[in-house]
Amino acid sequence: CALPIFLMLLACASKTPQVGEAAATAPPTPDPASETVAEPVGGETLAFHMSEHYAKTLVARDSFIHGEIGAAREALAWIGAHPEPHGMPEGAAPFLLQMQEAAIAGAEASDPSGTAKGIADLGAACGSCHAAFSVSPGIEVGTAPAPSTELMPHMMRHQWAVGAMWVGLVVPSEDAWSQGTAAMSEAALPEGAYEVPQVSESAWKHAETAHAAAASQDADRSMTYATVVASCAGCHSEMRGE
Repeated sequence: CALPIFLMLLACASKTPQVGEAAATAPPTPDPASETVAEPVGGETLAFHMSEHYAKTLVARDSFIHGEIGAAREALAWIGAHPEPHGMPEGAAPFLLQMQEAAIAGAEASDPSGTAKGIADLGAACGSCHAAFSVSPGIEVGTAPAPSTELMPHMMRHQWAVGAMWVGLVVPSEDAWSQGTAAMSEAALPEGAYEVPQVSESAWKHAETAHAAAASQDADRSMTYATVVASCAGCHSEMRGE
């Protein structure tokens, strides 16, 4: 039966390793957003806060992409309620407020698209803060998997593209964003390639939405990212029959 095989594929392709997660559990494709953040200026307390905060953003992002909306909202709620740490530079408060407001909006959203927008806005707010204070997190984009017309490699390339776009938002990095959107905007596989007859047409439409969003060159990168991850989540949820 193709369905169990495809669901195992989704478990591999949509989950990304978290900060501190054992390498044995990581998928074979590099995930550019799985690196820990470099220690920022401000001391151990601030460094711990930033690492913990970033780990939660990854939980929110990856849970959402996998279609686990409740888990994503729980992580966003934690971020929204997390107090300001000691050692933040003067002038950082407005950025922290933006992060919290984005997280709360995503946690309290009435539909998945609102949660996707909260995640994307959270990443963009992180990037704005980093840019304002000339802090560069230690997150890099690894080598992209080669384009393929086969389903598994194609989905792993999608995973890499979503991670690269995330790096583009969070660092922020123009190069990472461009690489990610270029990979994501490539043509979807033929409709029948999604292997699950009862949902293949829907899966293809989700993929087309993600490709079109990445190719749009929209100046609102948060909205572009939200559209892409919402398409991923919608497809994965439908594959599991939810």
